[in-house]
Amino acid sequence: MIVRVADLAEAEGRLLKRNVVKLSMGAAIGLVAAVLLLGGAVMLMIATYMAVADAASPPVAALVVGLAAAMVGGVLLWAMARMNR
Repeated sequence: MIVRVADLAEAEGRLLKRNVVKLSMGAAIGLVAAVLLLGGAVMLMIATYMAVADAASPPVAALVVGLAAAMVGGVLLWAMARMNR
């Protein structure tokens, strides 16, 4: 009986270790992806600002890009809130 319990504990320990490794790798990959997505979003906003600044003054371009980014962020937060109801 004691040997069975020890075998079960050992098997559960191996399973726990495997799951912790999978979770850690997933979290690390998610973190790298988030950093890259954030960098890409910043570059897109800079490019949009530069394109609008050619047609309008820099303060107007900053206002337009800032409002567009705020609207996109607001829509994403609204969608997240609806999903979590």
